Amino acid sequence: YPKLSNYLKEKTKEGIFTTKKNNNLYLIIKKNIFNHLLSTLLVNNSNQIDEFFQKEVYNIYTTNKNTYELQYLKNKIDGEKKLYKYFILNTSERAGISRSSSTILVSDIKNIPFTKKNIINNLSEIQRIILEDSINYLDDFFRLGENSIIHKIPSSEELDQFAKYYLMVLNSVYKTYKAAEPIQTSSNIIFPFYWGNKSKIPKKVNNEFERHLNHLLQKNYPEANLRFIRVMRIYDENVIYLIKPKQLRYWLRSVAIRDADETFAFLVNQEYNV
Repeated sequence: YPKLSNYLKEKTKEGIFTTKKNNNLYLIIKKNIFNHLLSTLLVNNSNQIDEFFQKEVYNIYTTNKNTYELQYLKNKIDGEKKLYKYFILNTSERAGISRSSSTILVSDIKNIPFTKKNIINNLSEIQRIILEDSINYLDDFFRLGENSIIHKIPSSEELDQFAKYYLMVLNSVYKTYKAAEPIQTSSNIIFPFYWGNKSKIPKKVNNEFERHLNHLLQKNYPEANLRFIRVMRIYDENVIYLIKPKQLRYWLRSVAIRDADETFAFLVNQEYNV
């Protein structure tokens, strides 16, 4: 794929460099993908730079007074920040790993996909959801760990969004599936999806059922300080039950898309006895 490093190499003959040549205009890119999202700044001299742009930056210089290329670079990076953040989160050797979880490498910036096309405006709805969930929740998890938002209990609106995208993908083929009311226990959510009659779907479960459910879904190994958490899909005639822990990370829109893909694969295999 075309990279920013390829573009800069091609533009060297037009007076674009990554090492300082003079006191003309230059572009500063902050090596940060979380709170400041690859912030950029065009300046003529170092006296114009505040403290924020003095550390952990990548600079691109020009040898002449023509500011078009640097302004184009700034506008492109500003316009595609979400895409670049998603790309770096999934490819960087440093982001979320080093002591400074938000700082990235110069090579991460050089490797971002860089074309004349506006990529982010041409994403499908599903692609946009996967991108947004990744950047909205991954950086929060990197910074806050167990205190991040993905560990909270999902709201009814968030469960509605999960159902919307699960059904959107599943019904792109099957057309008739609907969502029943999710059943919430103290630690899990049972979300039924059905076609036809829903009279057999329970409204709630008792404590003994939940105890058995927890035994199936959770396995603890105290001696190794390990805990395994399973998710379940139960196919019962015309009903599909998704059973997962009561945490938002299991009920994101992007997870709904993946769950629907896996459900679809299972149903197709059953139809053809694969």
